[in-house]
Amino acid sequence: METTAFLESKVEVLGRFIVTFINAIPLGKEYCFHILRKYGIENIETGNWYGQRQCLKAIEEICNALGPNMILSIGKSISGQAVFSPRVDSLEKALRAIDVVYGMNHRGDGIGGYDLITFDPEGRFAEMVCSTPYPSDFDRGIILTTLSRFKPKDSSCNNVWLNLSKPTRLHGSKSCTYLIKW
Repeated sequence: METTAFLESKVEVLGRFIVTFINAIPLGKEYCFHILRKYGIENIETGNWYGQRQCLKAIEEICNALGPNMILSIGKSISGQAVFSPRVDSLEKALRAIDVVYGMNHRGDGIGGYDLITFDPEGRFAEMVCSTPYPSDFDRGIILTTLSRFKPKDSSCNNVWLNLSKPTRLHGSKSCTYLIKW
């Protein structure tokens, strides 16, 4: 996993995010709670804050056990459960809102985020830079489900892929760039 650049931060994660992450895993919740306890996270309350460093270590262990396909599914599930403001009524607004939702579940200096850098409605293309410490497949799942939920009704495809021509967390960068097509 790609968390090493973020392990020194004092960022905190809202318990609701941790619970949503665990609930997105169809089987093995007890295993996940065991791993979280191993890193000092137990009796999770949705309104309490927990150290991101410990969460990332637990998530890394869980991800290594579950594999990238499950991590993609978890990201998709989390985005599917996200509640967007009624003002989010377009794909562009939804892609921008990912950063807002992320910011509501993380606090501290250097939490990272999601930055929509290109949005071309005519070409049906967007580009997003994610500077979160979570696995690349997790971020991809979040973007993919957001795209599915908010793409124009006449859109026949939805695709999100990691731009390997740019720096990625897979190779030690603090961010990944995703190309989005609908």
